[in-house]
Amino acid sequence: MPVKTLADRLLEADALVLAREDPERPFHYVTVEVLKGEPGNTPIDAFLPSMDRRILARYPQRHMLLARVRPDGNWSALGITDAEYERFVRRILGHADTWKPMERNNPQRLAEFAPLLGHADIRLHEAAYLEIARAPYNEIRRIATEAPIDTVRGMLDEPRYLE
Repeated sequence: MPVKTLADRLLEADALVLAREDPERPFHYVTVEVLKGEPGNTPIDAFLPSMDRRILARYPQRHMLLARVRPDGNWSALGITDAEYERFVRRILGHADTWKPMERNNPQRLAEFAPLLGHADIRLHEAAYLEIARAPYNEIRRIATEAPIDTVRGMLDEPRYLE
């Protein structure tokens, strides 16, 4: 499956930050923590949508994950984090030395994602699904016995998983 996964986007990013609303510039972001790379000193030129702004205001422990592919590129939002999503992102970044973007044949990477299939957080489930979908068939067959049958049945009821 030739779709970029969340892991691919994290691995190919030049810079990754956790951000919240900038109190000096409403509807814009300010870096709270740098996860990867050097974001620079210039303000983040990305718009904070109203819905995301309300979520961040309601949950002060959450952040927006922002990625930039090139030092002169634009920032893109990869989702509002909660503790579990943040752990997931940090785990992927921990493998940055051995994982490559759009990688298909890495049993360790597949083993890391397989348990997330059927996860309650749809973003983690989708990340696992896309990683598994692009793995070689023999690897998919190998992990097939580990996937809970109820998860597979639920996915078969969803038209978007027909491929």
